[in-house]
Amino acid sequence: MASAYGEILERLQNSILFPLRQLKFATKRYLTNAPTMDVFRERLEREDLVLDFHYAPDEVYLDTHSLAEECSDVLSAMLHIKDIASQREYLQGSFGQEAVGCLPYYSVFQSQVRLLPIKLIWNTCGTNGMCAGNTPKEALIQGISEVFERFVIRCIYQQEITPPTIPLECFQNTVILDRLKSLEEATGITATIKDCS
Repeated sequence: MASAYGEILERLQNSILFPLRQLKFATKRYLTNAPTMDVFRERLEREDLVLDFHYAPDEVYLDTHSLAEECSDVLSAMLHIKDIASQREYLQGSFGQEAVGCLPYYSVFQSQVRLLPIKLIWNTCGTNGMCAGNTPKEALIQGISEVFERFVIRCIYQQEITPPTIPLECFQNTVILDRLKSLEEATGITATIKDCS
């Protein structure tokens, strides 16, 4: 239970529970470029609900050409696309003419702040990993575990690993199997249990 509360607090702090991935949001930038939103925009402005930013106050929007120039090394590592022309082509196919939201991240290896495309990061790894704990030591252990978890997720994607399925027979005479059967009877939803250890 404590772990579950920790997870929900982490997600609240990191805004993972809110619709940050979608682009239709009550921001000045979106409302300015959405001519069909006049009534909605007027109400938001009247009630002082228009947001100054979508992801963070220091977000920057780059066209796909500039993004490829700015982040070619990152895109190469992330997408396994080495040359900048192919990176531009990929970004153009993914984003079209739309400017891409980027956030500043500190590169420990380069000792500088880099702008990285947040939607590509979300698509690649879900979140950047979060950690919390009841004590500083517990938070540190959680943080190290998050690093390992992200490494494993990366390996699963890059090496195309399919974790093995655990047969339901392994759960005979357990509450787990009883709950899975109840779920299937009530909703028709079946579960497949994978060993991701």
